[in-house]
Amino acid sequence: MGRMGSAHWRSIPKTLQHVSIPSRKEESTLAPRWISMSRSSYEFTNPSHERMGIMKFLHRLTFVALLFGIPVLTNADNKSNFFEREVRPLLVKNCYECHSADSEEVGGKLRLDHITNIVRGGESGPAIDKQMPNQSLILQAIRYTGDFYQMPPDRKLDEDAIAILSKWIKEGAFWPSDPLPAQNGNKVFSISESDRNFWAFQPITRPVVPAVDKKYRVSNPLDNFIVSKADVAGIIQAPQSTHDALVRRLFFSLTGLPPTVKQLQDFQDTPISTVIDSLLQSQRYGERWAQHWFDGVRYMSDVGYYNFNDKGWYYRDWVINALNQDMGYDDFIVHQIAGDLLPSSDPPKPYLAGMIATGVLAMGNFDDQDSDKERLYAEIIDDQIDMIGRQFLGLTLSCARCHDHKFDPISQRDYYALGGIFLSTKVVDDNNRIAARRIKYKAEPALFSDAIAAQAEEIAIQETTVKDLAARELHSAAWQQAQAKLNSLRITRIPQTDFIAATEGGYKNSRHNTIGDMHLYRRGNPFNPGEKIPRGVPTLFTSGDNSGVTIPANRSGRLELARWIASADNPLTARVIVNRIWHYHFGRGIVSTPSNFGNRGGLPTHPELLDYLASELIEHDWSIKHIHRLILNSATYQQSSRVSEKQYAADPENLLYSRFELRRLSAEEIYDSLLLVAGKLKHGIGRVDSNRALYRRIGNSHQWLEGDLFDAPSVGTITPKRTNSTVAPQALYMLNNKMVIESARSLAAHATTQYRDPMSQIDYAFKALFGRNASDDEILFIRRKLDQLPTNTHWQIYQALIASNEFIYID
Repeated sequence: MGRMGSAHWRSIPKTLQHVSIPSRKEESTLAPRWISMSRSSYEFTNPSHERMGIMKFLHRLTFVALLFGIPVLTNADNKSNFFEREVRPLLVKNCYECHSADSEEVGGKLRLDHITNIVRGGESGPAIDKQMPNQSLILQAIRYTGDFYQMPPDRKLDEDAIAILSKWIKEGAFWPSDPLPAQNGNKVFSISESDRNFWAFQPITRPVVPAVDKKYRVSNPLDNFIVSKADVAGIIQAPQSTHDALVRRLFFSLTGLPPTVKQLQDFQDTPISTVIDSLLQSQRYGERWAQHWFDGVRYMSDVGYYNFNDKGWYYRDWVINALNQDMGYDDFIVHQIAGDLLPSSDPPKPYLAGMIATGVLAMGNFDDQDSDKERLYAEIIDDQIDMIGRQFLGLTLSCARCHDHKFDPISQRDYYALGGIFLSTKVVDDNNRIAARRIKYKAEPALFSDAIAAQAEEIAIQETTVKDLAARELHSAAWQQAQAKLNSLRITRIPQTDFIAATEGGYKNSRHNTIGDMHLYRRGNPFNPGEKIPRGVPTLFTSGDNSGVTIPANRSGRLELARWIASADNPLTARVIVNRIWHYHFGRGIVSTPSNFGNRGGLPTHPELLDYLASELIEHDWSIKHIHRLILNSATYQQSSRVSEKQYAADPENLLYSRFELRRLSAEEIYDSLLLVAGKLKHGIGRVDSNRALYRRIGNSHQWLEGDLFDAPSVGTITPKRTNSTVAPQALYMLNNKMVIESARSLAAHATTQYRDPMSQIDYAFKALFGRNASDDEILFIRRKLDQLPTNTHWQIYQALIASNEFIYID
């Protein structure tokens, strides 16, 4: 541990001078838990200066928190995604016929199939000018402003395409490190032995648990895999974290909320394993882990650009309930891809939950006002293939839309084999020449009116029970059980308005107007169709007599695809989801690229551990909660984040998990925590009954300040890993935002209402904000500050506590 400099106020208690050893090698070795104040700046002699002084304190506090915070992560993943999704398809479609290795004659001796060729240029010189990007020849050509060339020669690109290429060049013309194509290098796609032997495509096998020395703390086999590798490197475990720190960490990991003061007291002497079980039974668990899931499936409550449908929240509530019920992950997959095709347990009533689950297929960010229907439907299926490939399989399948995948053994034929499945599935209405509204369904009154009435009556009775208990014994065990039952009734109620879902069938205003196989679009161009490709799964996963799936001629193939993905024999599915769970608990996955298990993705740091977790998931009926229990009960997870500088230097990237990784709260966690501290967090579930960030309206027309500031995903994007920035507007938010100030005022008011003694008030605030007791030195220090201020400005000190690193970070 380090100390602050001697120039700081001598009366600062030693416990407030402690610094945290940071969790990344790029961080400074100083990360104060508490920021000190100098006597000259903050000792007030004139009451009129008190407000100015405390604001100086707040500004300095937050500035130093930023100064010692976690740095902004690189944007390489975003650049790669932008290139593969936007830039390369444009080049392939519009330029490669005349300017690539496959061209019969390269126009102007300029090839645009690799950055080396582009920079080298052709007869007119380099195509890109990195010093003056706006003057690049390629931009002059596509803008039709050049002296010699206008490209493409037959037509000018639309403004969106020009904007994409302009942005790409201005931002440095990122190009992945794929090999330079040879001239006339056209070759037949083939899968090599090395392709088939790639680690991610091997069958999942249960590894032998390694033995480790008794000197290590080992709680379950996960620790054996971690410790055995760290031991070889001569790295020791961090100490066990304190009970209070673990309780706070677990609350955020499983519920996305801090523990209340009462919950801290209730769990004070409770074994950690019992705390874990209790939180996994909490309905807040489903909300927290639904948020993680939504990052990967581009969830929106308000779906669409022009033709809005605000019923995406039905899918949200379905996910929350499925996670709370610990639905097997295999069933979780099948429901979302083909839930509408699952049999009903009560015919002739349709299986509404299954239908609602397929709403995820309609959430894409595509132009729903596009009168060019062939292009629209090509965009829809590309969005669906991309989401399913990355979220369920950890493969970037959509990179094979215009050409064979550049890095993975996925051919363009494989892409259109999947495309036929989704082009035989409808998610938008095909009755309008321009508008493409999401297809809507309702629970037919003739079939569901009696059940809806019975549900409404049961909910009304339970609401009365909750209200009566709240008046007599709010937060008691009986009230909590009654509230949980009410929440379950509300979140599983039969839809009384329309909802979005997928259904079987082809689009009647398309060439693909019935269920069946799809044409391969040459260079990804829907107006240049080639041969029809039989529907199926990627060839990589078929061999000999194994064709992957057999799809009846009159069915889309979604159910067959879903069951293939959810099979224990699929080498990717279980690995991908256990890696995601590990990623969210530790801040980094065993595979560092959660949605890319291909050649361009990261290699697993602990491959045997990954297979052990995948095996455990399958053998325990695909129970996600079982994986949580394994991870959270491990000594590895329960390590402290605080280690000596020597220990930190031995594993600066924490690749060997030699400590817990300090992390900042997400945008949703900050927002919800402020509500909880203010006493304004509702106890229900759903947009009407809860005000958690998860339930806000999410769509292209809805801004969210906290999300913009604290790195929430952009609307409608697939975000396997969030960035973690540290920027000045975050400090300004903590200093000036009305929500932060109201939380500080409410906390101060509640502390003074609960306790008359200022020392008890301070201790209460530390428990509410940091999940721990305040030390004697901390109490004395803050007591002195409070004594210098009028009573009606004491809340400013509470705001300073809220703005501190200890509130915003999980230790």
